[in-house]
Amino acid sequence: MSSEFVIEEVVRQLARRFGSARRDAKARILTFGPAITCSINYSKLLHGNKYIFGLPPAILNADGSFAKTEFGEFVLLVCGSADKILVLPRPIVVGMMRGVGSRRLDIFVDSGTYIFQTTKHPKCDVTEYLNAFPVSVPPQPPGSDGQMPDATPDRVHVKIQFALIALGRQRDVPCGFRPAIKIFLISNNHLRREQSIDFPTLDSTRTRGELSRISTFSG
Repeated sequence: MSSEFVIEEVVRQLARRFGSARRDAKARILTFGPAITCSINYSKLLHGNKYIFGLPPAILNADGSFAKTEFGEFVLLVCGSADKILVLPRPIVVGMMRGVGSRRLDIFVDSGTYIFQTTKHPKCDVTEYLNAFPVSVPPQPPGSDGQMPDATPDRVHVKIQFALIALGRQRDVPCGFRPAIKIFLISNNHLRREQSIDFPTLDSTRTRGELSRISTFSG
């Protein structure tokens, strides 16, 4: 299967998920609806255990900016087929590529584990990013009494679980490159307000405590 065919399939999947695609002026970078901007990079499996990707310069430019989207910018690494995509937040990739003389990165596969490797940086286990596309929680209109309708527990738990997973990854992510996690505060089963936690400003102990407090918040 050709790389062009696989990338076209990925673009179709993203358009169905996030909205129609528009190409950024920078080559190989697409924005889908109001949701996400990403570079889409493909590699076939080489030597039975690794993928090699060459990234566009614009996505690695730490000073570069893109149109604001709901989820921000990502680097998508398509590992041989459209059903195996590493969805890496751009700041993580920029951090791992800092000081590297080329725009090449390697992903090694070992017993189902995906390892991100570049020169001058420790290996980084990115398995949890496999097909981990961001998920939006649609707003709900207020009920007849003017209050927000009951929040479904599954959605709340997913938000908190995603934040905790991100915390667990901190040991593998370069310092200073933590995504902000948007969570929802729940009071008496009603959506009370949104709150963003910016991981660079909170240590893991404090953030875990905050998430624990939020998950048991009773108003």
